[in-house]
Amino acid sequence: MGCSMSITHTFEYGWIISHEKYINEIYGPKYIFKNLFRVLTPFRMDQEAKRLALNRPSKQKGQKRPSQNLIETPEIVQKTIDLLASDLRTQFASLPTDPKVIADNNQQVRDLVVSLESNEIFHDLHLYENTAGTVSICGENLLPPKSAYCRTDIRYIESVLQGRHFDVVLLDPPWENKHIKRSKSYISMSNKDIFDSIDINKLLSPIGVCIIWCTSSKRHQSEAIKWIKDSGLYLLTTYYWLKVTCSGELVHSVKKKPSYELVFIASKLLKKIESRVIISIPSSVHSHKPPLTQILKDSDLPWTNGLEIFGRYCLPNWTTIGNQALKLQNIRYYNEN
Repeated sequence: MGCSMSITHTFEYGWIISHEKYINEIYGPKYIFKNLFRVLTPFRMDQEAKRLALNRPSKQKGQKRPSQNLIETPEIVQKTIDLLASDLRTQFASLPTDPKVIADNNQQVRDLVVSLESNEIFHDLHLYENTAGTVSICGENLLPPKSAYCRTDIRYIESVLQGRHFDVVLLDPPWENKHIKRSKSYISMSNKDIFDSIDINKLLSPIGVCIIWCTSSKRHQSEAIKWIKDSGLYLLTTYYWLKVTCSGELVHSVKKKPSYELVFIASKLLKKIESRVIISIPSSVHSHKPPLTQILKDSDLPWTNGLEIFGRYCLPNWTTIGNQALKLQNIRYYNEN
């Protein structure tokens, strides 16, 4: 089973990947992930979408001040955005012109997410493994081959792993956000609590890399970089995940909210790596990040096995730890053929 199809196109500044195709390579043809990547138009307020469908200009209520917590679009991201309107245009579907599609404002996929959503939280100190080379079914969950998981609070990570080391340790922290009400899973953890709970040097192999998903918030970036340095690691580079619709449009207006997230790559060993951009259609499920396995291989980074902390799904050759480690493995997220 090859996973190279997660990368559908390589360009000057990075890659276009298909998260959906990657998932379906693992579980198909029997199980196909439900249509949660059907992001047809940029995310807008419903009234704005209806006005656009009727070809009416938006009502201007005065210019909104840009958030002081957001950074300017990095040069490599801006160059990639420019390419989306030119050389990369053919990699995506045609722009939607049907007023019904524009007015719908991705309502179908939003409704699907609500119907599937569950905030079940688990705490179990046992590490479960699927050592087989095939997908297995464990209760209501699909487990990819050569994968492992533990549904527990990350503060217990060292006792669960018992000295195991990994070539890649990936963190997707539930960053503090006053605008988002989080489930009870990590609500009590501040950014400081999160980083204080993880001794990266007890998890990384000597040649390993630590990867951190980060928002465009200056504060979050500063805290992540400080933790990297305090842990004795070098920040090697920053990748950017650029989120687009099925038609290659940015999922958010540049003036309202960044359509990208940062991917910090750090290591105990100093190595020169160029900054890159990863383009993909995002899952409509909150914080369902795209897989990075093939990106790591293509970047010539060490790769044998990986650990994802705060993960919500499992992958081949990865161990996933977090209260919601199996959230997106539940069979309700798949159509069975």
